[in-house]
Amino acid sequence: MDEADKKPAAGGALPAAGSGVSDFKASMALHAKGSEMLFNFYISQIGGVLTKLPTWLRDPNHLAEELAPRRQHFALSVDRSFADSYNDAFARLKSGMREATAAVPRAPFKDTMVKLSIIRLLCLVTAYYGLLWLTVLLSLLQFAVAPYSAVVAFTLLVALTPPLFLGHLASMGVLEMGNALVAASGLPVLPWLLSLPTVTITVPLVLVLFAVDQLLCVYCCFHTACDPSKSFWGWQKALTHVAFGFLNCKTYTLIILFLLASRGHTVNLLVWAIDAALGLTPLIAKHATSAWLHWSVLFYHQHRLAHTPRVYEHAHRFHHFLYDCNAFDAHLYGSGMPEEWFCMMLEVFSSLLFGLCPPTLNYYILMISWSNKIGHTRKAETRFGINHHADHHTYHSKNFAIYNCLLDMYFDTNTDNDKYQLGSYEVTKSTESNDGGSVVTFKFSRLEGVDAEDLLKSYYNPQVLDFKALTHRAVGVGRALQARLSGKPKTKDREKKLD
Repeated sequence: MDEADKKPAAGGALPAAGSGVSDFKASMALHAKGSEMLFNFYISQIGGVLTKLPTWLRDPNHLAEELAPRRQHFALSVDRSFADSYNDAFARLKSGMREATAAVPRAPFKDTMVKLSIIRLLCLVTAYYGLLWLTVLLSLLQFAVAPYSAVVAFTLLVALTPPLFLGHLASMGVLEMGNALVAASGLPVLPWLLSLPTVTITVPLVLVLFAVDQLLCVYCCFHTACDPSKSFWGWQKALTHVAFGFLNCKTYTLIILFLLASRGHTVNLLVWAIDAALGLTPLIAKHATSAWLHWSVLFYHQHRLAHTPRVYEHAHRFHHFLYDCNAFDAHLYGSGMPEEWFCMMLEVFSSLLFGLCPPTLNYYILMISWSNKIGHTRKAETRFGINHHADHHTYHSKNFAIYNCLLDMYFDTNTDNDKYQLGSYEVTKSTESNDGGSVVTFKFSRLEGVDAEDLLKSYYNPQVLDFKALTHRAVGVGRALQARLSGKPKTKDREKKLD
């Protein structure tokens, strides 16, 4: 297990009380050296991550769509050499980071968290009052408190651009230009369509969206458990997740929308509806990721980097501050607060400069946000690998690949590297040596008695609300509350301690 996961200690770059400016400069210089090591590792390995792995391993959708429906039992093999070289390079990075930062004073993680939380809340206030540049300047202070968050935030932007931002910017940009050209031409092409109202982002609208988001989180907490009374952890713990989830997750969207609301930013309903109806954003994302830019491997590479010792506590640990997880711990991307800076800046300035709908309100990305809440909700059903990411929040040095357990098994970072259930299949891994090195073979065996539509049984893909199920769960929630009020004993906490 990584040092970052074993120790509760954390680091902040700001000097302790009484230290001088020279100590602060020396600390920042050492952090700059560490950041250079991180960036060099990221760049040196990203080519292999994108090109040396077969498509079925880096893109689970390819596996589900093209292989699984046609085979009852099958096996796939891949050379082991890249996993060995990647793991060796990562081990050298961890060792180098420990040596490079050994002389840097380490502040308690809670001190770093308090400083970054104050910065975020100040940004929320300045955004509410529409102070754009003051908000930007305040947000930059995070890199003085947590210098390594800069590399982590940049690599997260790289990981999320192909599946989210690229499709959104391309689709919305082209549609906005087309709409403007048609309107300027004066042609009588369904003028009533062109006169569809725009929605102005206002503070009341932002608050309504926030309330809906919170209700969806509550729904998710009861959505998947067979017995709703067992799906919530007790109100004290639930409120802790609500409060910290607000700070770590929800302030991202609030800051963006408050800044846009202060400038009377509008969303063109025609453009938004065409993109949603034709699925243009996911279509572009699919083409961008299907060849070699699949976000699964990009995210694995970034996610594992974010768990590097001394780096983890500057950024991603905010996402893991509370043991285990639920829907309140997830937002659009499911990251830690210090990891969001570049994504936030892209959202704000692409909207203001080009007049586009912010990515946060894109229909497809809203569905991704919804599925991310489900992905962070521990299920009563333990089969099919359905708790793969929830388990990552229990065993922090495992399951980096979100829902692609094959990638984790290949790099030996899965909770069980030898056998794991993936949708309607049980996957076993074996490694054989030959003259040219080692080969990893994954054997897929269809589970008996399982009615699954695809390989992934993909709870994590975007999905719409099932209002019939919502009504059923609402009744279940009422019964659960009644059971609690009647004095029945509390259910056992699911939380597992780190090993």
